[in-house]
Amino acid sequence: MALAKTEVQGEEVAPWWPADPGDLDVTLAEVKQMWWFLDGSIMAVHVRHHLWRSWGFCPRHTWLQAVADCELRWRPMSTAVLYEDLTGRAAHTLCGPGRVTPRRVRRLRPKESCFPCDYVLATRSDGDGRFGDSRQRVNRRQRTVDRLLETRDGWERRSCPVCLGGDGPVCRPHLLRGVDPGEDLPDVLAELAGRLRYLVKSMTWKGPTPKPETEAALVESLGWFAGWGFPVAAIDAAHKRPKKGRH
Repeated sequence: MALAKTEVQGEEVAPWWPADPGDLDVTLAEVKQMWWFLDGSIMAVHVRHHLWRSWGFCPRHTWLQAVADCELRWRPMSTAVLYEDLTGRAAHTLCGPGRVTPRRVRRLRPKESCFPCDYVLATRSDGDGRFGDSRQRVNRRQRTVDRLLETRDGWERRSCPVCLGGDGPVCRPHLLRGVDPGEDLPDVLAELAGRLRYLVKSMTWKGPTPKPETEAALVESLGWFAGWGFPVAAIDAAHKRPKKGRH
């Protein structure tokens, strides 16, 4: 199966930097696939094995799948469970004696395609009209932007130094472009996976109350896997959106 075009440029995973607000929106076909994915497919064994090999989704759909989870569910638990798993696996993959080597970094390249990309390429229609309301909710990104703003002090500080000038780990797309990973990347990712694990527990009945750094962990994980263009673009688009009201 060919790798999706949005995921790979040559042998590199390209960070997703939305060029304009319209790039942030999902189509009907995308929201239909994301809905069914969140509604159970994500837990199927063969699907999870595919996601291990593909390291999740392409950079664009990494963020948009999380947006759909935020907007169509009360809390993005499916996304948190998935990226706790993938972040822990990435930490284990990069572990070894001495510094992280280019050979270990190359293991982070996707070996399978992006599920939403495959679905959109395969479908012959513009999507299912029954998902029109869901698409509008996803494209408003109200809960998503609220969550980004509430946790911004945490994730912005720990963002990729190449993407946003933060003091966090170099993101996966830039690692695959040859940027030096630094000294302690496996330990940083293992700590991030631990915070994601705590976040998942906080979403369960009688779970612990999440701390600010726990709430920021999901954004940090998505940024590490896909690059950091989305949070800035989404917040900027929300500030430019016309306000509804009486005139």
